[in-house]
Amino acid sequence: MRPLPLPAQEEGISPVEAKLREALRNALVQARNVEAERARLDAELTALKVQSDAKIKDLTAKLDTALKRADSEKAAADQAIAKQKETIAGDEARIVSLEKSLDQWKTSHEELTRITRATEAERAKFERDAQLSRRLVGERERQNIQLYNTGKEILKRYKDYAFGRSLLAREPFTGLTKVKLEQLVQDYDDKIEDNRAPVEDSGKKRERAANEEKKAEGETAAATPGDGKVSEPNLIPPPELPEP
Repeated sequence: MRPLPLPAQEEGISPVEAKLREALRNALVQARNVEAERARLDAELTALKVQSDAKIKDLTAKLDTALKRADSEKAAADQAIAKQKETIAGDEARIVSLEKSLDQWKTSHEELTRITRATEAERAKFERDAQLSRRLVGERERQNIQLYNTGKEILKRYKDYAFGRSLLAREPFTGLTKVKLEQLVQDYDDKIEDNRAPVEDSGKKRERAANEEKKAEGETAAATPGDGKVSEPNLIPPPELPEP
């Protein structure tokens, strides 16, 4: 900054005084410049403060919004977590119930398997006993037929013998012995016929065997004999014939 020119009336002053005045003027100029710079800086500071306050206010508003949103999201998350915990608790309860039901089912299945095996064993035993019984019945029927035929043959031979040579040799003059013999032979023949077991044909035997097998499958436990023995059918005793 250029120094101010000296007025005309000051041309007669000493050099020292002139220097002092020049220094004073320079100091005043610098003071003005400093004041102007200070004013400018104050203005800039005020502007920066206003701008900073606006930014702080905006950031504060954004922070409040973010905090509210965070609180809302946290509340929603807490609610979801609580609901998830309830779901997990329900699932755990259902798992415990299912495990209990599974254990009960395993126990029931094992018991059913044991009963099934025992029933199957009893059914097989009953089937074997039934087959043995059928064989015994068939054998007894065959023996009964043989016994029946033997009895009929014995009566026939006895009748022929009694009504032939024996009757004429012992009772030539009376018919009482003949009548008695005829009556006796007829009585024994009636007894043989009455005691003869009826013989089923093959079709009826197969039908009866099939019905017995079906009944055995449905009532295995109840139908199994207690001691496992098969009773033999009663045999027809042979008739007692009088001595000729």
